[in-house]
Amino acid sequence: MANPQQPSNTPAPLEELQDDGSNSLQDFVLTILATSDRAMHVDEVLETIELLRAKGRTEKLGNSKRPSEDVRTALNRLVGKGRVEKVATATYAVARDHPTAGKAEAA
Repeated sequence: MANPQQPSNTPAPLEELQDDGSNSLQDFVLTILATSDRAMHVDEVLETIELLRAKGRTEKLGNSKRPSEDVRTALNRLVGKGRVEKVATATYAVARDHPTAGKAEAA
């Protein structure tokens, strides 16, 4: 298990994320992707939010009739803003400044 007093440059594990309620679903999805050590499939992002809801760490998607579609919409909007990259089918990662992040096929 992770030590709760981690150095500030080490992100908290996904299951320890806490939503303060003031951010949007897009912001929370971006935080989840930034905390992950790899790209995540849309279903993994949804599962993470559901796990955090079960632990009482977020209220996101609590009233959603279509949580999967809400997560997909948030991810697509983040892609449109250039904050997230689609790296494979329904798989996303935080957009990085490095040319290697999701752009290997461009050559």
